Amino acid sequence: MLRHFLQSHLLQSHLLQSPLQRRHFIEHEVVGKRSALIGVLALLGACASTPQPQTVSTDAPTAAAPAQTPATTAETLATPPVPERPIPEASVYPLLVAEFALRRRDFDTALTTYLEQAEILRDPAVSAHATHLAQYLQREREAFRACRLWVELEPDNVEANGTLATLLARQGRTREALDHLAVVARAGEQAKFPVVLNRFKALSPEDQQALDTAAQALIDDDLGDDVSLLLTHALMAEEAGNAELVEQRLQPVFERDPYQHQALILEAKTRRGRR
Repeated sequence: MLRHFLQSHLLQSHLLQSPLQRRHFIEHEVVGKRSALIGVLALLGACASTPQPQTVSTDAPTAAAPAQTPATTAETLATPPVPERPIPEASVYPLLVAEFALRRRDFDTALTTYLEQAEILRDPAVSAHATHLAQYLQREREAFRACRLWVELEPDNVEANGTLATLLARQGRTREALDHLAVVARAGEQAKFPVVLNRFKALSPEDQQALDTAAQALIDDDLGDDVSLLLTHALMAEEAGNAELVEQRLQPVFERDPYQHQALILEAKTRRGRR
């Protein structure tokens, strides 16, 4: 219904002669439909990896639809409604522009508008959508800009921290990336710690040591059972050319995962190199 509402009013707006008239028409018709725009943003939030619009079924429920059980009804009644965040009037038109730009596959306009609105609205859902769109378009600078804001607004969000860690590692900012990966690991999710090895040999000896020390601190603190972190710590020793330290650091990896594939390969490579 939302799609039909927006499309019908857009077609009517094309009958007006000037762009200014069309803009006033759209703003007049849509500003009073705040709940509909909340639906637009919810629809956009569903576009996680590709900017394709989601098809929403408008079929009316049939009479044969089963009624809710008493338990479900009680649970529903006990759940408080989620408050809606009002959309500022100044952002209504730009958000519509971005939405219709996506539908026309005008991705540059859509991305530019979403980035602007993410910083204006400071809404994590808009920042997340801008991040996903920038990644889809392989626009890494814009993805970093949007994701950095996303993490600022939702510091404990696992996806936001994981994405920002990857983007930072690609820039060679591996020490910063390590902190965001720790957030992911502490949430009980699989953190891709090996990304901090990106450009490791290009780092200065001081920066290499700082990264190694930071990883050791995480192990000593609360992530000592994280196999990915332990393996990454061993790989740092390999990058530094310290075969004895590699074997030493692999021991806790095998204690937790005796058949860890990459660890077995690293052990064999290290022993072959020491012959």
